[in-house]
Amino acid sequence: VPVSYAFIFSFAGLFDRARRWPVMTVTAVAALAMAVDALESALDFYFDEKRLVPSPSRVKRGQAFVDLPATVAAKAMLHNEMLATGIKKAELARRMKMAAPNVERIFHAKHGTKFETLEAAFAALGKKIEISIR
Repeated sequence: VPVSYAFIFSFAGLFDRARRWPVMTVTAVAALAMAVDALESALDFYFDEKRLVPSPSRVKRGQAFVDLPATVAAKAMLHNEMLATGIKKAELARRMKMAAPNVERIFHAKHGTKFETLEAAFAALGKKIEISIR
């Protein structure tokens, strides 16, 4: 079922009125995929700015939501744990016996980090990943 989105941009200072752009039609599946991509991009801002990644809000009945890939969610949790404990990436690299650029790549949401690498990073912080299925 296609969902239509109208994009309206206001060019304040350039034009006296808002400009209306053509309507773009995408499927619900494509819209959710774009939402995951946007969320991953937003996480990169949190990582770069060394800000805590907020916990997800509760989903309300009938509300659409997206699930992050498990590795991306783990990266967000690792980032928050490092901020909470004050451990820097250089220290994590030393503890993991890994080159600093490799540790830096862990904190790129779209980078395909192996789950084993994330487990090792948490272990270096004295933590363990637990998986549950619902």
